[in-house]
Amino acid sequence: MAARRKIYTAKNHQQRSQKRKKHRRGHKKSGRQTSRQLTLDELECNKKCKIACLPDHPRLAPLGLRKGKSIQVKARQPWGGPVLVEVDGRRAALDRRIARLIELQGDSDAEK
Repeated sequence: MAARRKIYTAKNHQQRSQKRKKHRRGHKKSGRQTSRQLTLDELECNKKCKIACLPDHPRLAPLGLRKGKSIQVKARQPWGGPVLVEVDGRRAALDRRIARLIELQGDSDAEK
């Protein structure tokens, strides 16, 4: 016997979207203030910042990416391509997904 497909109507769609909203509301972090930090993906080109937090990835340390190091974005490739960065005079290309996980400490234009 073939399985019956459910026909989606406007009413069904409305009920499903209400369930999603309720589900999202239940996952809020309560009582915790979150100050959004600047990520490497958002840093403007040719500005220096220090690395505050980075993911535990085995290939970041050999590239010179460590907590407290000064980093500078040199270029961003189009269409979601890699981010070109410079750390201690060495240039490296990082995937955008990894660049989004690297958090930076404020803007330090004074080092420029």
